[in-house]
Amino acid sequence: MMIALLDGSQVDDGTAWEIGYFYAKKSAEQKIIGIRTDFRWAGESRGAVVNAMIECSCDWLVKSREELLETILCFADSLNQSLVHKTTATVFSSMLSR
Repeated sequence: MMIALLDGSQVDDGTAWEIGYFYAKKSAEQKIIGIRTDFRWAGESRGAVVNAMIECSCDWLVKSREELLETILCFADSLNQSLVHKTTATVFSSMLSR
């Protein structure tokens, strides 16, 4: 999981690069969460949170620390659910093969 701070009049160049690199290399289970608490307009169009390339690379865009925490907990819960299903399937499969 990557958490990217997107505050400022525009996204920091280094942060933008890191998001792009992580996006190119990430697996389906890995997610990018962008947090932007800055009230200034920063996208190319009305209603945009940040520039389109960054916005489309993020799986979630949140606007507060509270929303970030909630998103992380939801992601962790879904990841745990996935691990439980995979573990259960593995155990069940090994029981059947005995």
